[in-house]
Amino acid sequence: KKYVFRAPPYTAEVLRLGGFNLVSLANNHVLDYGPEGLVDTISTLEEMGIAHAGAGPNEGEARQGTMLEVNGLAVGFLAYTLPAPYWQYAAWAASTGQPGTVFYRDQEAMLADVARIREQADIVIVSMHWGNEYTHGVTAEQREVGRLLVDNGADLVLGHHPHAPQGIEFYRDKPIVYSLGNFLFYPFDMGITDETYILKARIGAEGVEELRLTPVILGDSQPFVTEGAELQRLQGVLGGLLAQFGTEYTVQGEELVIEIP
Repeated sequence: KKYVFRAPPYTAEVLRLGGFNLVSLANNHVLDYGPEGLVDTISTLEEMGIAHAGAGPNEGEARQGTMLEVNGLAVGFLAYTLPAPYWQYAAWAASTGQPGTVFYRDQEAMLADVARIREQADIVIVSMHWGNEYTHGVTAEQREVGRLLVDNGADLVLGHHPHAPQGIEFYRDKPIVYSLGNFLFYPFDMGITDETYILKARIGAEGVEELRLTPVILGDSQPFVTEGAELQRLQGVLGGLLAQFGTEYTVQGEELVIEIP
């Protein structure tokens, strides 16, 4: 692989200090340093009290997802990824006694996971590592799989992998966020990867009630909220991505607000 990633375990403290209580491990780098690296990652997260989904020491645990109790609501979270580099696909898939991740191309198994967690949860969130890198363009596969997840019980679909923000579609009144873009990342030499947003979702017993997008620039591995003309420009970029799906919004201060009927 051209890029392989690892970090000292102590850097996970950044997640804890930042208020993160749940992460997806379903991505095309989670086994860059083999099963041992994955198992170490899971152990470190658990020591930090950070829940996780999308990978595990075996297929059963990788598909288990996680449940959180939030303000009286039972929230179920699942995570899936596109295949790792094709020559490693079999080696990266979790199986009996084999650490690994889970791939969304196995749709029958994925939908069985959603049905199972749907029975336990008031709200179901699915994280999807999908799409093409370095583009605002959403693929036909993303739209097909995102809608399939909603049809089978997902209340909110959260996409990532393109390293750039993409639009938000409402299907059956459920939001499919095609790409959150980067958030905390090393600097790239392309502007599209530095422009992103923080997504805040207000969720009630019936599902997502409101979305708020705060435009941010990554800077030198440090995200920050923009101001003035730069803020207006980014609001325009994000507004254009929403308009691709007919998603209506209002601007309230620095945020783009999407109210859900």
